[in-house]
Amino acid sequence: MEASNPRATGEFALNFGYRDSYGGLSDDQDSEAMYKMSMNEFDNVQSLTGNKRYILEKYPGTIVIDTSYVCNLKCKMCHQNSDQFSMPEKPHISIELIKRLLPLCKDSGSVYLLGYGEPLMHPQIYEIISLIKNECPNTHVSFTSNGVLLDDGNINKLIDAKLDSISISMDGPNLKRGHQKSDITYKNVRRLKEIKEKRGVTYPNIRIGFVLGKDNENELIPMIEFAIEVGAKAVIVEPLRIVAPNPEWDDYIRANNMYNHMQTIVPIMQQARKLAEDHGISIDTPYIVGV
Repeated sequence: MEASNPRATGEFALNFGYRDSYGGLSDDQDSEAMYKMSMNEFDNVQSLTGNKRYILEKYPGTIVIDTSYVCNLKCKMCHQNSDQFSMPEKPHISIELIKRLLPLCKDSGSVYLLGYGEPLMHPQIYEIISLIKNECPNTHVSFTSNGVLLDDGNINKLIDAKLDSISISMDGPNLKRGHQKSDITYKNVRRLKEIKEKRGVTYPNIRIGFVLGKDNENELIPMIEFAIEVGAKAVIVEPLRIVAPNPEWDDYIRANNMYNHMQTIVPIMQQARKLAEDHGISIDTPYIVGV
């Protein structure tokens, strides 16, 4: 099998972008070119660009598609505030490019509509979800949202589009560094649960994202309790860390990094795990080791 049907050994994520300056795809490029690939996850797959062809052995387990660079929030620590970021001329992926990615989506188990912005800001997000679910019914479709735009109308549209799961990013709620409208998000996620129950559906599954540092260690248990309240399937806990250089916040991040405060954070993490497990909620720690 050649590059016209990308495959690779092992389970990995295949990322697609649409911005030339990021090494990604523009609408007139081959939809099977790779935007980026984490070589830390596997070392035997080469990137596919231009007319080069490589023999691969297996489709990726997850397709990650950059959906939008536009966001409705201006979180102080967001990578959009980094000097390295600039808004692309076309900030939303086109529906035409999504259509060209469908063969890959169909043969992968999961599609994650990621991006530097808020997916619900994309003017065709519901059409994109519906398209993928209709053409790839066995593929799990999800995205991450700050939750502010999850009003009743948008919740119903997501259910109509058959979105499988939604991860609600609660990055430092109640802190200057984090989510500045968390009160709205709490209300909206509670409403999401109510509307799902009223319509008799179990989707989209709810997942809660939480960025843990010394500055908010005492908010982790209340976040687990909130996840229990809204029937979340999982809580994703990530460490506070520098993602992109930001001189205004780098020293703060280093001072509050959880690995500098293990004596207090480890017991809290242990308590959080037990509370979550007692209620059938998984705690995922993709970037945390030793806790």
